[in-house]
Amino acid sequence: MSIAVVFCIECQSSSVDVLSWERHPAHRIAVFRCHLCGHEAQVAGFTIGRPCPSPADPAVPHVARIVELAQLDMALPREEKGAAA
Repeated sequence: MSIAVVFCIECQSSSVDVLSWERHPAHRIAVFRCHLCGHEAQVAGFTIGRPCPSPADPAVPHVARIVELAQLDMALPREEKGAAA
């Protein structure tokens, strides 16, 4: 199993989520949005999965820590683009 992290090309933040999915005749397009700077981009032809790490799996020794950090990141409050600081 491998873990992928999406980073914003504009500000290098890892606080990037899928804002929406758009349907097109041949495929679906994910619209990614950075929570830090608000940059948005469309990515076609891919999907997103959630890892199910096994602590006993020696092939992925750091997966549990990556998932823990991702869960902590998701718990942080997010400001909407253009919101007053």
